[in-house]
Amino acid sequence: MFAYPLSPQARGNALTGIEKTKLKKFNWFKSPLIKSVFISLQNNYQIKIVLLFLPKLINIQVMKRLFFIILVFSGPVVYSKTIPKAVVTLEAGSGKEVIATQKTGESGKAGFSFLDSGYYQMLIEFPQQEGKYIEGKQKHSTLTKVAYNGVKRIYYYQGIEGYFSVKIVGLKRIEKESFQAIFRERYKGEKLQILMGQFQASKTGASISVEVEAITAADFKKATDKLGSDISTISIQGVK
Repeated sequence: MFAYPLSPQARGNALTGIEKTKLKKFNWFKSPLIKSVFISLQNNYQIKIVLLFLPKLINIQVMKRLFFIILVFSGPVVYSKTIPKAVVTLEAGSGKEVIATQKTGESGKAGFSFLDSGYYQMLIEFPQQEGKYIEGKQKHSTLTKVAYNGVKRIYYYQGIEGYFSVKIVGLKRIEKESFQAIFRERYKGEKLQILMGQFQASKTGASISVEVEAITAADFKKATDKLGSDISTISIQGVK
């Protein structure tokens, strides 16, 4: 019932009703499931406000029902972490000129601004991962190397470095439809670069950013199976 935004009056009535109910206290935050759900929903203001009141107000049975409702509306918990020090390179569309290179910060973000109009391509070097972000159970294995969610603009990649998602954000003076996800492996010395996309800046002053995260094998398979496409098998004209 708290999964929908509430008006100030409705929020007041809901909390007043709870305050009048005599419920048992319990240490609910020790549950790993509850902790992970709370973290995954930490950016949802409406839900977080309700959760702040729960330790003192809600008993176990009510808690189970509430979290079931929250899970239904928010979807499955995805285990991921932002990736610093991923190297993102922007080249001219011909691939013969490096325009700029950025490393992702602690937030996993990197971006390029004040671009001239024209064609560009983007490459990324993923840092090596460990633990659950590179290991996976047999049932989570998939032949899919790369997939792209064009609606959410998320690029999924699996390699010897681990499992990753790269979200394309901050598009300015770049048509969303102009970003074309591709896949080519290229070595720069001993470093493996992934040519992940091409796009066109329609006007001077364009900008584009990425958000890089490591994900588990299970989440990679879930995302790519849903998309049902492997763009690593598609031949892109003009890309070598």
